[in-house]
Amino acid sequence: MRSCSQEMTSFRQEVLKLNSTVADFNNRLNAMEEKVNNIVTRIAEAEAKISASKCDDNEAEIDRHLNDRDQTSFLNDLEIKGLDEHANENPIHLITLIAQKKLPHKQLLSGFKERGSELGYKTQQH
Repeated sequence: MRSCSQEMTSFRQEVLKLNSTVADFNNRLNAMEEKVNNIVTRIAEAEAKISASKCDDNEAEIDRHLNDRDQTSFLNDLEIKGLDEHANENPIHLITLIAQKKLPHKQLLSGFKERGSELGYKTQQH
């Protein structure tokens, strides 16, 4: 009987060791899972920052492109002042004639009149 009691005590000690080992393993596994979750979160945040940075870069590039295009468009604008208007004369026709004589390498896109007798037109390079 004594031998059976010693075996039971020994068995209990082994079960306690096993429980302790399993608890340690669970703690290590939980710590590892927490680290993995932190890494996943950091990766997601980094990807979001990179994506936002790329969007900002793309937006800045688009803004630069539009600004360059606007500046080029302004180079093609011409304003003619002081052109006398006479009865039965079409100012757009006059501006077209001036543009064809003075700027033959450009194509007249539009002509317009604004603020009194000021005339203007837009051109485009051939």
